[in-house]
Amino acid sequence: MLSLKSSIDDPEILDEINEYHNLYYETRKELTINNLPKDLRNSKVVKSIIVSIDELKNGDYVYLEDFKKKISVK
Repeated sequence: MLSLKSSIDDPEILDEINEYHNLYYETRKELTINNLPKDLRNSKVVKSIIVSIDELKNGDYVYLEDFKKKISVK
């Protein structure tokens, strides 16, 4: 659905898509953190999870195969 955003002209629909997108990732963060074993619920691990999920949300990631190619070139 997000890949189709560029073809949608209606601002209300775009707002709904963005709201859903944001809620999805916020819920994902909460569930991931809440399901951690208690001994892993420290600030460093929680911050890492938040940063990682924010990167996914913003599309700031590299596919594993692309990463492997990049490493093998060096």
